[in-house]
Amino acid sequence: MLEVYDQIRYLMLAFAAPLFLLGLLFVPVVIALHFIRQARRERMVSALWLWSREEAPSRKARFSPNILLLLQLLTVIAASLGAASPRFELPGRDIALILDASAMMRSSDVKPSRFEVALLEAKKLLSGARRVVIVRAGLGATVVASASVSEARANLEKLQAGDASSDLEGAIKLSAALLPNAETHVFSSLEPPANFAGVFHAVRGNGDNLGITAFQVRGKQLFAAIESNANSPKTVQVRLERNSKVIASESLRVSGGTRTIWTPKIEVEPGEYKISFTKNQDALELDDSAFAVQGAGRVLVSPQQDDVLRAVVSVPGVRAAVQNLPPASSAGFDAMVLVGVVPRSLPAGNYIIFAPLAPQNPIKGQTLPKLEVVSGWDATSGLLRFANLEGVRARISSVPAPEILDGGWSVLARVGSSAFISRGDAPGVRAVYIGAHPLDSDLRSNPSFPVLIFNALEEFIGVETLKLGANLPGSNDVEVILNNSSAPGLTRALVPGVYNVAGRRYSASLNSSLQTKIIKGESKVFELGSAKPSNLSAAPIQDSSARAWLLLLAVIALALEAFLRGGGKIDLNFWRARNVS
Repeated sequence: MLEVYDQIRYLMLAFAAPLFLLGLLFVPVVIALHFIRQARRERMVSALWLWSREEAPSRKARFSPNILLLLQLLTVIAASLGAASPRFELPGRDIALILDASAMMRSSDVKPSRFEVALLEAKKLLSGARRVVIVRAGLGATVVASASVSEARANLEKLQAGDASSDLEGAIKLSAALLPNAETHVFSSLEPPANFAGVFHAVRGNGDNLGITAFQVRGKQLFAAIESNANSPKTVQVRLERNSKVIASESLRVSGGTRTIWTPKIEVEPGEYKISFTKNQDALELDDSAFAVQGAGRVLVSPQQDDVLRAVVSVPGVRAAVQNLPPASSAGFDAMVLVGVVPRSLPAGNYIIFAPLAPQNPIKGQTLPKLEVVSGWDATSGLLRFANLEGVRARISSVPAPEILDGGWSVLARVGSSAFISRGDAPGVRAVYIGAHPLDSDLRSNPSFPVLIFNALEEFIGVETLKLGANLPGSNDVEVILNNSSAPGLTRALVPGVYNVAGRRYSASLNSSLQTKIIKGESKVFELGSAKPSNLSAAPIQDSSARAWLLLLAVIALALEAFLRGGGKIDLNFWRARNVS
């Protein structure tokens, strides 16, 4: 219904005097009169008795247009369109609507929520729009609509907020690329981006909020952080669950604007962990709970090497097995640790591979490589997180890393010009190659060694953590399970929980200090830069020459029709269909 209304509105806006379009109603009247004339033709007979021989006229006259009818229709249509004064460009304005879809916009200190208020205000702007682009500013900038007003209105109804962050700058750049020179409206609780030119709608409230801003299970310790934006201290009851069973609970006092750390003394075991508040009445619900998963897996160490085995079994949730000869594949194991055994290529699976031990008795004429100090490493890599390789020495093996089909290796640490630690990735394959045997490096006696093993195995057997608002990998064609309940059609992690997609688990939580400390203030609208006032419309462009030509065409058609009807010398019958008797 709204789409039909928009089409009619656009049609009316395309003319300066649209009421004259009612003249088009005379088109069917002219055609009807033509039918009547065709049905009642005059017959010239010399005597009435001959009438009986004339074939009875058909009650249904056939439509046989002639040049007179065409001129009459042309007169009516040209006169109506000319009098309505057509425009070559629709009035109105191009509008770009950018909506902050971060979790902060879900705050209920403005009823029903800040985001719902922003949607209502955005819909009002559509009534005066000519062209519209709508961009959702969440973890990334996403185009919601870039077409008709009716499509924009329908897509606004489907929008949801809840992302862990808001890319306002990216959304503004995207909208400018799609609809240059548009009147830009941004709806957000944040401050306007630098150098923004447009109309900024600050949607805010004054609600107090208390939320969980960090929650991790690392090794044998559980860590949680709780923050508040209130001016006075708040007391909250915190509850910790593992596999839906409460294992710890404590009353915490959180001072306004500060962070309170909670590290309950529990035995960390594999399972799904949830931390939550009980009976917490505040402005934002999304940060009242957080989830983490401690994975479990079976790891093969082949052959046995004590330093490596100790590091493997120290990882929580890992069950280690030892074999002298590695199997042909990793089937039955979540990861394989190969010590001194380097296959030519890697089949599907997860691997930690150490290079072979350097020969203890080199061939005559050959020298044993020297131990060299690590010259550099990528501290930003998750594999080397908390791993300090400063001063570590290693004797790099000449055996290269295995071949990975449809993939490759990236170097994370070097000894001189040689690769020391490399990471390999390919579809179905994840691997770490350490270019020195444990006995050819003092890494095994460095605290970074168990950290390196822990990081690798945690990635292999652990559960990936998603930011709230992230897309669920591979969720388009499979069923999604959220917190042990079916969630059909879900493609984005918009609520905290544990998601199961195609057999893989993901945990998602807000865990954002910025979003928890929701910005307070009053809602207001202000213009920045060279923004147009929101009540301005682009001046309609009316072509007076088009109106004049249409009216002139109507006059010519009418004059020609009158000339021909009055007995002009032009033969009118070549357009007329006749029955040959």
